[in-house]
Amino acid sequence: ALAVLALSTALVAAYFAFARRNSSGSLWSYVVPVYAVGGITAFLCSLPFFGNPFTLSYGLGDLVAILGLALGSTMVGHTTSNWAMRRYHPQVVPLFSVTQFIWAGLMAWLLYGEYPETAFYLSAAIVLSGCLITLRPWRSRKTAAPA
Repeated sequence: ALAVLALSTALVAAYFAFARRNSSGSLWSYVVPVYAVGGITAFLCSLPFFGNPFTLSYGLGDLVAILGLALGSTMVGHTTSNWAMRRYHPQVVPLFSVTQFIWAGLMAWLLYGEYPETAFYLSAAIVLSGCLITLRPWRSRKTAAPA
């Protein structure tokens, strides 16, 4: 367990060092190496639990799901988030991350005809209300009187 902690700490430190070094460069010069290192690390960490994945027989549905996760959520979702962090206020972009379950529920309804549980609607209302409150421009800000 200590070796895993040390490895993950080293990887996080390398990630932040790499991100700082490439913060003014192209988005692709940042995300491609980060995704490559992340994919290799996830693959290597899975080996003790699942063995050699190339000896397992995956069905077409499994491969499509794996490819969909790699292309959809990682390459499109995270790259879009990184792109938005460069162009919009950094405090606004994470608000869209908390709405992921809403989009997932909407996609499940549209693609599979699944209706969310009642708690989904209450949760969605609370999260969207919080986002709207956060995004609302404050017209009357109290400022401290000069000393």
